Amino acid sequence: MKRRALVLGSQILGLTGVHNDVEAMKMILGRYGFAVDRRIGSDASRDGILDGYRRLIADSRADDAAVVYYSGHGAFAVNPTRRPNQPKHLQCIVPTDWGAGGGFRGILHVELSALMAELTARTKNVTVILDCCHAAQMSRAAEPSALTPRALPRAWADGVDEFLAQHSLDLSQVHVESNPDAVRLAATQADRSAYEALLPRNGELIRMGLLTRALQLALEECGDAPLAWRTLALRVRELVMNQAMEQRPEVEGPADRLLFSTVLAPRSDAVVFFYDDGRPSLRAGRLLGARPGAVFDVLPLGATDLEAGSAAEATVVEIMGNVSRVALHVASQAQPPQAGTLAIPRTLPFPCARVSVRGDAKSIAPLLQTLQTSRFLELVADGPNDFEVVVENQRLTLFDDNKGQIAHSEPNDAGGRQNTRARLERWAKALALRDLQAGGLPPTVAAVRWGRVVNGKPVPLSAGETLHVGDFVYVTIENKTDVDLYAAIFDIGVRGAVTLLTAATPTGRKIAPGAGYTLGERFGVLEGLGPLTWPEEVPTTEARRESILVILAEDWNDFQSFETPRDSTRGHRTPLEALLASMRQGTTREIPASRPDGGRYDVRVFDFNLSPTPRAQGASLNASTVEAA
Repeated sequence: MKRRALVLGSQILGLTGVHNDVEAMKMILGRYGFAVDRRIGSDASRDGILDGYRRLIADSRADDAAVVYYSGHGAFAVNPTRRPNQPKHLQCIVPTDWGAGGGFRGILHVELSALMAELTARTKNVTVILDCCHAAQMSRAAEPSALTPRALPRAWADGVDEFLAQHSLDLSQVHVESNPDAVRLAATQADRSAYEALLPRNGELIRMGLLTRALQLALEECGDAPLAWRTLALRVRELVMNQAMEQRPEVEGPADRLLFSTVLAPRSDAVVFFYDDGRPSLRAGRLLGARPGAVFDVLPLGATDLEAGSAAEATVVEIMGNVSRVALHVASQAQPPQAGTLAIPRTLPFPCARVSVRGDAKSIAPLLQTLQTSRFLELVADGPNDFEVVVENQRLTLFDDNKGQIAHSEPNDAGGRQNTRARLERWAKALALRDLQAGGLPPTVAAVRWGRVVNGKPVPLSAGETLHVGDFVYVTIENKTDVDLYAAIFDIGVRGAVTLLTAATPTGRKIAPGAGYTLGERFGVLEGLGPLTWPEEVPTTEARRESILVILAEDWNDFQSFETPRDSTRGHRTPLEALLASMRQGTTREIPASRPDGGRYDVRVFDFNLSPTPRAQGASLNASTVEAA
């Protein structure tokens, strides 16, 4: 397995920190064993960037690690042509020969998407890091040390219509929602600026992008500890927001992967610790289970579970929107925890799943020992239960409360017992999320519709109807209020896996007052999200309950906390979405001010029966994959 990186820097149009970013990334990637193709100056022209990308594709093989990094300007504008099946918004990166020869020289996100699809056909171990604006506005720094945005005015699109007339856009490479194969670390949201500034490094001030410097600092702090991208990105986000509150980095895709790997780290029920104007706080409101008096263990920097011990104790004293103020207790002579570390609740924000075990005493004893140490499970001998495990003939068989078998039986050995425990813990979170009650927002805040897609047309459905393997679904949300709403849409599958379907915006899809959003729509065309599939571990003897869950919140939240990770090596794979994934939506996602009455949310659950057999008649469009997990 080899490691290769394409590191791009376009230091033009007022930016002066890009080359420092490039050198920093070259050093970082070098420590991880990457051979770096660095392109700045004339080598970062449009032709130079495309040539570097094609070389990376040609050299990559299965299981190789590939990284694409870009530092420079980003540009966004309304498509001036809006030909059929073209995106409403255009966004691009800005090479060093921008404007040369009077023609458009940018690289549009759909062009990058086609290249990325070729790259992921070679290897699934792909990481994209973008230290550029996804925004449209351009502001000026008041002084040399102030923040300089990395965005161009919308007027850049004035010359793009001729380019589009000569270059057909291959939209088939753009994923409908979010790709499951590549990690993308973006400097900011779709409508916000990313900045560079004079920042301290090794006792001096050096001009760098906020994202790149934060990434460098976070990796230095964590040393050689094995890190998941989600854990690293949470620390990076806090470092960036300390410099510019309006810039909020996001990590998209399989964020539970270890750095530059396809190996998944276990995901905990942790939230983020940070300092709000110097006050110790958690990024957790009522939606994430924070309650006055709740106690959290703050972990050491880089740790993801309690095996590393606790660095401090945090007790919630006040909840303000999506932020909880905490009283911090640090052991004597210990250092206060740093922003971006994780905090684990001592009491789960949802009830444990009740599990009974049936079989002879000798056979069930090892399983009981395995299950009784789980924080997510409660063993019950009598009375109602959520699940029952039957131990018979050296096999473990798992049933739900309706006596339906929910997984193929496992051998009664160490591996089988651990698999059974993992399935039950997965179901504990699924049941809690399915039973989540609204928290203060009335159902009048939004109209939510769902259904399946047939030949590009919506077929509205009601709860309790039957869908089949191969179907495509859509969800439409209309904001009926005069304030912004943040929406997250989940699939709760027939094996208990919780999947965030709006994965391109993991902190919530922002829907403006009176506006709408449709999951499964691409460039104004309803394609649907799918096809629905049946997981191998679940018997195909009968249709089983599946749910679409919609959360509408007043504030942004780390909705990835609700999700359970997928197996990175299993299931149908689809072409990668555009490299600049969130750009194609043009959805605004700015940070609302925290307020004492904030943090309210509404919940909609749409249950349906999923049949393991394909639909006998009817057709659906070919779109991205949603696993009926």
